[in-house]
Amino acid sequence: MRVKIGAIAVRLDEKQKKGLIVKANELIEARYKLTANEQKVILAMVSCIKMEDEDFKVYQFQIKELAEFMGITHKDVYNDLMKITKKLITRVLDIFKPENNSYLTTAWLSSSEYFMGEGYIELCFDPKLKPYLLNLKDRFVKYKPEIIRQIRSGYSIRIYELLKQYQKLGQRRFELKELRGVLGIKDSEYKRYYDFKKYVLLIAQRDLKQNTDIYFGFREIRQAKTVTGVTFYILPNVKEKPELEVIEKEEKSQAELSLVKQVLFNRLVGYFLLSQAQAGEVLEKYPREYLEDQLKHIEADFETKDIRNKGAYAYNAIVQGYTYQKSLFDVEKAQAEEKKARKKEESKKGKEKFAEELAQKTKKIEENLSEKEKKELLSEFEKNKIKSFNRKSWQELGLESPLIRVLWEKFLQDKYLKPEEVVFREK
Repeated sequence: MRVKIGAIAVRLDEKQKKGLIVKANELIEARYKLTANEQKVILAMVSCIKMEDEDFKVYQFQIKELAEFMGITHKDVYNDLMKITKKLITRVLDIFKPENNSYLTTAWLSSSEYFMGEGYIELCFDPKLKPYLLNLKDRFVKYKPEIIRQIRSGYSIRIYELLKQYQKLGQRRFELKELRGVLGIKDSEYKRYYDFKKYVLLIAQRDLKQNTDIYFGFREIRQAKTVTGVTFYILPNVKEKPELEVIEKEEKSQAELSLVKQVLFNRLVGYFLLSQAQAGEVLEKYPREYLEDQLKHIEADFETKDIRNKGAYAYNAIVQGYTYQKSLFDVEKAQAEEKKARKKEESKKGKEKFAEELAQKTKKIEENLSEKEKKELLSEFEKNKIKSFNRKSWQELGLESPLIRVLWEKFLQDKYLKPEEVVFREK
């Protein structure tokens, strides 16, 4: 690969992939809409910026390495990346500039150039983005790019960044109109809050829990019966470790203890649905070890029982000490419920394993399609599966749309797999 004067050749090796994404707060809060893959191209470029850089470079990427960084595994990566970067040239964002009380509208990229015979691409940031990506001393968000590599929803990546910005505070509130604007959701999209919650909030909640270092609960803010806002409760997503470590040593600072208490408060409000007054009351009244033990049992009850008012149940369980006042009948009942829960868990694991195997089969089918076969299948898919209610998503996002992606994978399964390979059956 030849390197032009003023260009930097980027190798997305393991060291590079573990670099940092650093963005100014103004860029995090800008109004724009990008697909997951479009965002990953931008993030690959951002991860190449060094703290000492005074100006943007011309960033050169090997096509195969960039595709791997983005999680694109099928054969036609050249055409896909060309479409993605070509679209990025047309994508704009609006950044509020408080010092001028103005909005800056700018593009992400000023140019992209493919060198087809040599297998690499050159990308350039728009110069207007310099204040938001270079020489950042404060008011910025940073995270590792590997965190978002497996996320397939553009909205989930945006919500991750917006919540990461407020992680230390533990919560963030948005008016619904403001949140839709920041995410670039048009008035004609997800008109009903039910659809916005299902296809944006709940998918983001799942994506962050499965893939990132934070996750969230949320509480809807209502005026009468209408949802007008959302409060996010931001929690650390610690893998294979308890969310809260028991702090026993006296030398732990009061600041650390306060942080642990704040995280527990956010769990009580965001996940266990206590009111803020109830959460404050139980934190003041009961030892943390007792609360942790109770919450462990309450969470198990949430998963195994049909509890309508979870907040009331959790509050009463803590105050009345459900887990410390068990009669013989309670013990027998608990044992029966434990057996039922164990059976349910085994069934759940069986379903998860089946779903994972099915996803792998579907992925393999798609990867083995020739360009001609895929084109013909997409035509058949559009004819039979794209209806009036999802046509807009198909036209704007294609297979990047979570809803369209589900329909496409089901279409491939019905086409190539036997019925017994698609439907899970209990053993």
